Amino acid sequence: MAVGERERRIAAAVAGLVPDGATLQWGPGALGAAVVAALTRPVRVHAGVVTDELVGLAERGLLAGPAVAAYLWGGPGLARLATAGAVRLASVEHTHDPARLAAIPRFVAVNTALEVGLDGAANVEGPRGRPVSGPGGHPDFCLGASRSTGGLSVVVVRAEVAGRSAIVARPAVVSTPRTDVDVVVTEHGVADLRGRTDAERAASLIAVAGPAHRGGLRAAATTTG
Repeated sequence: MAVGERERRIAAAVAGLVPDGATLQWGPGALGAAVVAALTRPVRVHAGVVTDELVGLAERGLLAGPAVAAYLWGGPGLARLATAGAVRLASVEHTHDPARLAAIPRFVAVNTALEVGLDGAANVEGPRGRPVSGPGGHPDFCLGASRSTGGLSVVVVRAEVAGRSAIVARPAVVSTPRTDVDVVVTEHGVADLRGRTDAERAASLIAVAGPAHRGGLRAAATTTG
């Protein structure tokens, strides 16, 4: 999916959350690409996979030190970066270890989801019980970022896709638990879930859902609450 106005709005909000001196992880796709493009301050990179967006980051002088990743997914520019020593490949036991990630100060993980429940739990595996992928590194990076000193676990979603809300009463599958999601960002704003009660978390998420779905979500929150 191409980067459009919705993705740029989400990305601008996320870029504003990234602190000075951060180490960043992002997932592949249009939302991850938009977030990297929106950055204005140097970051270190520690990820499962790095994409062509790393090339643009380096060309803008915003890559602070060699990126660490388990995989490369991109074209010749990314290969040249790796050859030049700007990418250091490591095993998944190193890149995905939640304890190691939590020990990185200001580690910010930015990942997408198919659904986010009103408690903040994220589903990346498939809606309505129809699997489309495995959880991958999503739980690992979210857990590590949520435990990092000064870090942040961010889940980014388009509020609505094909008429279906990404914010739901309950996700069909819990890939990443509510305790490991700090912030959810849609094109309608930022839902900061840190230190919130269940009712406050639900209210924050409803506020960033698609307007057409908010009434139904409020009713669901009242019923389940």
